[in-house]
Amino acid sequence: MIDLLANPNPSMGRAKFIENVIAYLQLSGNSYIERVGPNNGPPKELYSLRPDQMVVVVGNTTQPIAVY
Repeated sequence: MIDLLANPNPSMGRAKFIENVIAYLQLSGNSYIERVGPNNGPPKELYSLRPDQMVVVVGNTTQPIAVY
């Protein structure tokens, strides 16, 4: 996980990624990170997503959030 945070994705280094996550959290109160990789293994890439572009879809009682 430390290696992944050092280089979260091909287009963004650690400092810019963390800067985006913190800025989005401070500005909007939310910060979303997309995990890219196999479903049953560790992630290969991380992307900081813009909170103003996210829509939370409510699920059911066993899965309160269906999708983003």
